Amino acid sequence: MDPRPQWARRNGSGPDTTSKLAPVTREIPVVVVLPPRISLLDLGGPVEVLRRANFEQKAIYFNVRYVGATRSVSSSIGIDVHHVEPLPVSLPDEAIVMAVGSVDLASEWGRAPDYESAASSSASDS
Repeated sequence: MDPRPQWARRNGSGPDTTSKLAPVTREIPVVVVLPPRISLLDLGGPVEVLRRANFEQKAIYFNVRYVGATRSVSSSIGIDVHHVEPLPVSLPDEAIVMAVGSVDLASEWGRAPDYESAASSSASDS
């Protein structure tokens, strides 16, 4: 556990809204497993509860990390999640493992165009 004091941002708008909390007495590791085609509701709802718990009290700090088979996963509505850590070989003691739900088929209607591919193909056409 990190002995440094934890910081909580009231609304995330900057350092002027930051308040210093007393040191955390217990840290619980939370490993969120992200399969392909995640459901953002299944991810956001439970993790938001842990974020809020970290904000509201000082006794327990939920240290959340995101793991998966790939560094990036797509969601059911076309938004990608990046910077996913590799699946761990082992889990820390007292770890909570949260498996996020997924859908059979991802939707393409919410996916932004691949601007890099379009730009490179336009450059090669000229």
